[in-house]
Amino acid sequence: MVGVPETGTSDGRDEFRKRIDNMCRDNVKPSLKARVRFLSYVKPTGRVVVPAVVVPTGSEPVYYVDHRPYVRRGQIARLAEPHEVTAVHRDNFLRLGWKSPN
Repeated sequence: MVGVPETGTSDGRDEFRKRIDNMCRDNVKPSLKARVRFLSYVKPTGRVVVPAVVVPTGSEPVYYVDHRPYVRRGQIARLAEPHEVTAVHRDNFLRLGWKSPN
């Protein structure tokens, strides 16, 4: 089990949380709020703190990371194909009551 050494202190954990918050705010659109937990394990060589980052299920049909679209299928988030982005948005508009002009 590999830990993150700087999370062994309260200040280190706060700094780690800030880094995760900044990544979720600056790199993911629409931004999301991740939850960070710190798990402590005792190894023969000493105590190790392992951060666990939990990302909640989002309500948006497509999320963008570094301007690239991602879709989620079950537990897997993957890069979306162009036709999938179109279909997801079309389905979402129809669900919201949008009528096609055709």
